[in-house]
Amino acid sequence: MNNQHGIAAGGGQPAGYTPPQPVSEGGAAGSGSGVVQISAHVSVAANNPYLPVLQAAWSRAVANMGHEPTNAAEEYRMWTMACVMSPGACSPSMAGAFNLGGGGPDQSGTFFRHNAAYISASGAIVTLTDFRSLTGISQDAFRKLVTDAGFTETEKPGLGFLYRLADNPGVTFLFEFAKTGRRPNGLIEMGDYIKIQLSKALTGGKEKAYRVGAEGNPYSDEGFKGQTPPAVEDWFNNLNSPAGGDGDADGGAPAAISVPPATVRRRPRPSAAVR
Repeated sequence: MNNQHGIAAGGGQPAGYTPPQPVSEGGAAGSGSGVVQISAHVSVAANNPYLPVLQAAWSRAVANMGHEPTNAAEEYRMWTMACVMSPGACSPSMAGAFNLGGGGPDQSGTFFRHNAAYISASGAIVTLTDFRSLTGISQDAFRKLVTDAGFTETEKPGLGFLYRLADNPGVTFLFEFAKTGRRPNGLIEMGDYIKIQLSKALTGGKEKAYRVGAEGNPYSDEGFKGQTPPAVEDWFNNLNSPAGGDGDADGGAPAAISVPPATVRRRPRPSAAVR
């Protein structure tokens, strides 16, 4: 008999399953900075109360396939499978991201194309193509997200870190420290923040920058609140496939994945204490 999270009574993990360990730099498991890797492009906040459920759901999907995903498109479809096979494991935003309702476009070939997903403590999906979703992210979680997506890191001593694709710097991400003793460009820069720079080639004119507050920024309300420009998603979708590929090696359509039927249920919203 399964409980409300789709886990068999008597045990939360499938036999032989070893949960991944936190991989943050300085963040301990259970802290706001701890980050746990579940699949190649998906990491989760260590203090997400559904972390064991998500780990078990992913393990079930891998067991059903008989192997780990061989490319990014398969990884996406296996997350759809994980959410369907373990009702209640995935938050509403995950259900939307992985198209559980079936009404949205098939993103299996593009969702992880130089992109990744971080699942926050509240279950919210954070991605590089949704600038607003980055608000409040910790430095460790942001580094994991952007490097999982294939961006290379360059340290700016005393200032922060820059992340870009060497062969196509159309969109550049920066994690910048609070400007103490330096003139800030608005209140948002008086705390740690993330800056997203769009090149002239992408904007068709001048370079453009967007800023959102990182974890602990007291002025996060001053950050960007609009929709990510469509040109950004187009840029991501038109990039060459990252290592691992997005589909079959011969360029054909990825093979369909058989998902056992199940009723998809929404899990309850977490309490304010874990948001």
